[in-house]
Amino acid sequence: MSFLQSPWFFVLFAAMWLGAVAGLAWASGWRALAERFRSARPVDGERFRFVTGWIGKSKSFPVQYRGALFITISGEGFLLSMFFPFRLGSPPLFIPWTEVESVTDEEAWFVNRAVVCIRGSPTIIMIAGRAGQRIAEAYAQSSSARHAASGREPSSVANRTFQPPPG
Repeated sequence: MSFLQSPWFFVLFAAMWLGAVAGLAWASGWRALAERFRSARPVDGERFRFVTGWIGKSKSFPVQYRGALFITISGEGFLLSMFFPFRLGSPPLFIPWTEVESVTDEEAWFVNRAVVCIRGSPTIIMIAGRAGQRIAEAYAQSSSARHAASGREPSSVANRTFQPPPG
């Protein structure tokens, strides 16, 4: 028990925490997304705090960020950042709608979530609740506007309705 009162306990705990957080950033694909989408600029838009989401190279074994994500949705894209204690290795990301390949809705374990696929990236971002619903809606609006400007019909994926969780 004396080890728990030692300053070395704090150093060991901090090193293990930082290693685990950095490892999760790498395993989820956040680090790979940061190579393309790292952002230091503030974004004006609708803000969501303490959002639950999943990030990974597959839907089968993503890293879950339970209540640790901050999301800001704008007309140009969305900003994804992490709650401070989990931020090491996970810089803020701004993902423009032009780089989003699709946003679909999915229900898994009684949780509705928006599934965001990024062009040229195996990493999938899944966002639950109202934030996920708003991402799907903003993408559909952005996609419709882009397709209207180009004279093409928007894809049916962009127009799918996201159903928020009950309650």
